[in-house]
Amino acid sequence: MYEILEYEVMELIKLHFSEPLGTKEKFWNHDGSILFKVGRENTLENCSEKIACEIANLIDLPTVHYDLAVYKNGDEKLGVVSKNFLKDGEELILANTLLADNLSKYDKEKIYKLKEYTLNDFVSIIIKQNKNGDDVHNFTGYLIFGQSR
Repeated sequence: MYEILEYEVMELIKLHFSEPLGTKEKFWNHDGSILFKVGRENTLENCSEKIACEIANLIDLPTVHYDLAVYKNGDEKLGVVSKNFLKDGEELILANTLLADNLSKYDKEKIYKLKEYTLNDFVSIIIKQNKNGDDVHNFTGYLIFGQSR
């Protein structure tokens, strides 16, 4: 059984800046150390993110750690929270940014059902940018445990 963490309205702010992608409503706490992602109602996606996180940890696959959470702002919103995993000076480079910068056939304005690239395209880009293969390993984990929309 996992604890469900609780956050009040004053602890989180509506996200408008650094997470432009994705289909979920998101909130950061005031110092940017915790991200709350609201799950879609009547789904088990919050549970699936927690389960995927725990399985990835068991098999030593790098992943973000998720905790189940509730956000109280008059209404209650169920979701998951994760700590900001970037260290000072680090920047998150999203997969769609890499694809758009390296593949002319990739339309970064399209949000859903992108099919203009292959796994080989992405692996080639990663290998070109990082010779040790750690990013390929991490991306493989994303493919296994990521949720498609």
